Amino acid sequence: MDYISEMFSKDIQEHFFHSVRNQLSEKKHKIALVSTPRVGSTMFSNKLSPIAGKSIYREWLHDKYCIAFQQLTGKDFDPFVYLEQVLNLFNPKTNTFILNVHIHQYEYWKTNYQIDVFEYFQFDRVYYIRRDNFFDQVFSFAIAMKSGLWGSEIEEALKIGKDYKVLVSEEDIVTAITFLKKQQENYKILVEKHTDYIFSAERIMENQGTDEVSYLIKDVGIDIPDNIILKTQRHQPQKQRSVSCPKNKFEMKKYFTKYMLQHSA
Repeated sequence: MDYISEMFSKDIQEHFFHSVRNQLSEKKHKIALVSTPRVGSTMFSNKLSPIAGKSIYREWLHDKYCIAFQQLTGKDFDPFVYLEQVLNLFNPKTNTFILNVHIHQYEYWKTNYQIDVFEYFQFDRVYYIRRDNFFDQVFSFAIAMKSGLWGSEIEEALKIGKDYKVLVSEEDIVTAITFLKKQQENYKILVEKHTDYIFSAERIMENQGTDEVSYLIKDVGIDIPDNIILKTQRHQPQKQRSVSCPKNKFEMKKYFTKYMLQHSA
């Protein structure tokens, strides 16, 4: 947990605190990439980094970044000052800003700061990533929730051993189902009306997001300068293995199927 807190603080130090300009009135491509957790949005964001630069590097609306920003400034948190810093992270070479937003982060900003980020940023396009295999999403979320290993970058930094495995319980599965189903419902209520196109998480994982990046560039009408190579600008740790246990996954899938049948009404 100490490392994760340091990671949030380091990201803020590296990418924020530049001169702030009012970017909202300037013409640029402003795009939202919306999802629930564990649908491959981080991997897709990596593929979009040559186009969007620092704006897509992290989930900047995460509450931990707000906390890190407040601690580093030593002042009361001003959400509008923070959002101006976020908007300053657009890529000037392509004039493009892409924000990776989870539904619960959208809710966090609306509840805690009374700011609707869709109204604030006035996105030109809103893309939603949907994972069709709900069990895989639930199981992945339960693993991350239980272990704190939300990405291969954290696994690499913590030097997780090759024999390390995470076992989840039936209770963990129910918690994951409850949270994700609520997020899916909130998407339909709060965000679906803003959505221009839905990407398949399975398709993104299958082709490493190549087709989706091409679609987004064409759909938005982004001009890519000749000197920009469409290769991720972020370090991507190579995930050599899964921290899940096959036997545990098999047992949890049986329980998941039974639970969903019982609660389908």
